[in-house]
Amino acid sequence: MAYKVELLETVPLTPDTAHYVFSKPHGYRFKPGQATNLSIDQDGWRDEERPFTFTSDPEAPVLSFVIKSYPDHDGVTKELPDLTPGDVYFGRGQTILKQRERIKRKTIETRRLLHRKSAA
Repeated sequence: MAYKVELLETVPLTPDTAHYVFSKPHGYRFKPGQATNLSIDQDGWRDEERPFTFTSDPEAPVLSFVIKSYPDHDGVTKELPDLTPGDVYFGRGQTILKQRERIKRKTIETRRLLHRKSAA
C-alpha cells in the first residue's frame, strides 16, 4: 500500500547529509530498524523508489530519516537537497513489511528442513 507523505523540514547535518522530517500518515506503523521505499512525487521520479531506514521513534508524530546525498549519482539522493518543505513523497513501508515477513517464513521453513535432514 502506498502512502503520500509531505516533507516538513530539512536540517543539514554535514555538506552531504541531512535530517529529513516528513508527515506521518494516520495509523502508519513501523518497527525500529525498519526501512521503507520512498519516491518523489514529481515527473520522472515517481517510479524511482529507494529504500531508507527510519531514524524516528515509531511513536513519534512524524517520520524522519538521515540521508546522505550522492551528487555524482543520478538518483533520488541527488534530488533530495533540492526539495523544499511541502514536496510530496510516496512510501511503501507496509508492502516491504509483508515482503520481509514472507521471506522470513520461507527462511525459517528452509532452516527447519535442513535441520531435519542433518538430524536424520
